[in-house]
Amino acid sequence: METGPGTDAARGAAPPGFASPGGSSGSPAGAGNPEFSSARLEAAVAAANRSLALDGQVLSEAALRAVLPDTEAAAGTEVTFEPAACAEIAATASVSAVQDASLAGLAYGTDAGAASVLNVAAYADESILDTLDYIDEAVLSDCAEVRMAGDGATVTVTNTRLEVTTAAEHILALDTAASSAAGNTRLVVVSARTGNVRLVASLPAPRDAQRSAEEAGLLIDAVLTELGLASR
Repeated sequence: METGPGTDAARGAAPPGFASPGGSSGSPAGAGNPEFSSARLEAAVAAANRSLALDGQVLSEAALRAVLPDTEAAAGTEVTFEPAACAEIAATASVSAVQDASLAGLAYGTDAGAASVLNVAAYADESILDTLDYIDEAVLSDCAEVRMAGDGATVTVTNTRLEVTTAAEHILALDTAASSAAGNTRLVVVSARTGNVRLVASLPAPRDAQRSAEEAGLLIDAVLTELGLASR
């Protein structure tokens, strides 16, 4: 699961429906994946942006790493979870995983005044993605509804699956609603994986959650096509 703007890197790689602590990691770019360098990912994102006429802004690996939260700060953040087990699948593991990935992204659209973001990450160690897949699915089981409390505030997060079909080997789309005394927010997150490449689209305040997820699926497919992964 991955909640700047919004994907593994830009959203701090937090799981959908979980809060990401702020701050910059300041860590150097990782080794990434030799087959899918950050330059190749950026080129694929730029081509998809043009083909879909999104008029978005391509995000470099450097730009994405600048908004990664500090892993030590994430680990030390005092937030209580109910159910308590959901704390184990919060941001820290995902944030750590993305440190050694090749990264690129796209910020596009201004629905509700906030940009949607697609992050693309290629991992040198594919086993990391098995953990991230587990985190994704856990949001819909024991952690489909979570109460988080910290700094005197309580937030209730509810995650609901959306049905989206893409060319990716694995796909998960979530409609995430958060409510608190300060108000309500909503976010659609679509995460996809083929091989060692993971794509996460985050769309804030969607007018139509299902339609937003389907549009994110089209962008994911366009990037996979540019990377030569759509037919795998």
